Amino acid sequence: MVTTRSGRRAGAATAPKRVIPKRQRPEKFPLDVKYLRTQLDAARNSITENERRIAEFEAQVLEDRAQSAQQAQDLAVAREEAESLRNNCNMLQEQLARCVGGDDQDWQVAARTLHGVAEAQMGDLQASKGLIEALQAQIETLEADVTRVCERRSPVMTPERERAIVEATQRSLGHGFEALLENMKALRV
Repeated sequence: MVTTRSGRRAGAATAPKRVIPKRQRPEKFPLDVKYLRTQLDAARNSITENERRIAEFEAQVLEDRAQSAQQAQDLAVAREEAESLRNNCNMLQEQLARCVGGDDQDWQVAARTLHGVAEAQMGDLQASKGLIEALQAQIETLEADVTRVCERRSPVMTPERERAIVEATQRSLGHGFEALLENMKALRV
């Protein structure tokens, strides 16, 4: 081989270049960039919507817990009313026991009247007690539902279904409170 002035070999300049074939690209890609971007945007929108729904549901849960606390306070007031009624009934029964022993006709009439009042108030007291127990059970059910919903979010239990369960329980509690208040008003008359 001949060496040129630059020091290169003359044979190297005339040697054929090696050509390395590039890997053949497939004609069609299963997922192109545009499709992936569309899917990514859809996923982001879905995440944003889910976060919004979760925030709304958490706000609803906090509101339901506040209402449950108010209902528990109302229940405590109702229990105090029931205790007061029980004390009144005991007092009437004591008066009745004192009146029954007399021979005077007026005392006997008064005794029968007091006996009737005592029986009526005892009946109202039992009804109020039943309403209070039912109300307490409904409050416990509502709190259990709220706790269960907060701890477990499954695809079957959607926020709409959870909200419907809470609203139905609240409506049931509202009817129980209305009946209890009407019963208390009747006892005060």
